[in-house]
Amino acid sequence: MVLSWQSIMKNLLAPERRLSRRPKNLFIVWTSFWWGGVVVMGTLFFMGTLTFTASTKIALYGISIWLNGCLIGLIGQSNDGRSKMQVYHDSMVLWMITYLITNMT
Repeated sequence: MVLSWQSIMKNLLAPERRLSRRPKNLFIVWTSFWWGGVVVMGTLFFMGTLTFTASTKIALYGISIWLNGCLIGLIGQSNDGRSKMQVYHDSMVLWMITYLITNMT
């Protein structure tokens, strides 16, 4: 029996894990809503409708709320058939994504 390189690597590596569909879709909506609000506050500031202080405070409060998006991974755990490990994995992935986005901006 000849073993291929791929079959050997499959046995050595951890199984591929992906973000579940429901938390992923909820996170996209959550991110679009809060970051859209930041864009609106910036636009209102440049139009002269809001002061710098007001637009900054509102945008930073929004981002602070948005950062709790990693909890979206915990929503509906008992209803969608995910294991506890999958729920924790989804929460960790969402936390890493929020960390990455805040460091890029």
